Amino acid sequence: MLCKKPSLNPLSIATKLISVLRLSAPGRMIKRFLFVSLFLLPHLVVAQETFSWIGQKVVTKYDYPVKIGDQLVEKQNLFHVYTVKQTNGDWLLVGWEGKEGWLPASQVVLFDQAINFYTQEIAANPGNYRAWNQRGIIWDEKKEYDIAIADYNEAIRLNPASFKTYQGRGIAWHNKKEYDKAIGDFNEVMRLDPKGADAYNELAWLWATCPDERFRDGKKAVELATRACELTEWKDAEILDTLAAAYAELGDFEKAVEWQEKTNKRLAEELRKGGEERLKLYKEKKPYRETE
Repeated sequence: MLCKKPSLNPLSIATKLISVLRLSAPGRMIKRFLFVSLFLLPHLVVAQETFSWIGQKVVTKYDYPVKIGDQLVEKQNLFHVYTVKQTNGDWLLVGWEGKEGWLPASQVVLFDQAINFYTQEIAANPGNYRAWNQRGIIWDEKKEYDIAIADYNEAIRLNPASFKTYQGRGIAWHNKKEYDKAIGDFNEVMRLDPKGADAYNELAWLWATCPDERFRDGKKAVELATRACELTEWKDAEILDTLAAAYAELGDFEKAVEWQEKTNKRLAEELRKGGEERLKLYKEKKPYRETE
């Protein structure tokens, strides 16, 4: 679906302006400018009119809930890279991990333009910790972990109470395989936001699947994953997936298989292959190890 544009015709406006200009020196200069505009405007208009949101990768500028009607699709405002599936006026139907919901176009930015957007936000207001945090998330998504951590550090300096920033930095440390620092940040998130499930889940996954045996503990993993399940009313498939991995690390493969089978029925299609691979491991009485 193409974006609607105003009905004003810039070419006709420029032509009328040329016809009324006197042949004074300033008038001749303006005419030259308008003639150049007449050449460029058609290309600009075509570029604008052919832009389509469909298929574009977008992120929310700042935390904005995805809804269907008045109902939240996701209780937590988690970061996602969304794919636009449909438009309706100024609203976008976006999809991710088998879910979908609506966002206003004014609240999103194209993923490829997100770094520039937040950089401009920071330039306009260097004290905007949310912009530093959001840019850190994008850098992490691009696997530029050191740059992401630098942005998170500045966001934390500006607002030490921002648990979401500790969460993001913990994920970046995890991705860098600096597990001790990741554990420290996830613990800080749980202290600042004890009723949020995300850090419990992240830390449980680390304790259950870490390739470094020094940072594996099945008992801790089960405790944390169970708490995350309780906080999400046992409805979040990815957290149930973590619980299955935790039981496998603990050596309770019967429960690992049970929870993985329940998980696989709920996982989005793009995540189901991984779930089936883990289920196969648990049936063979093998725990799962993270490889990336």
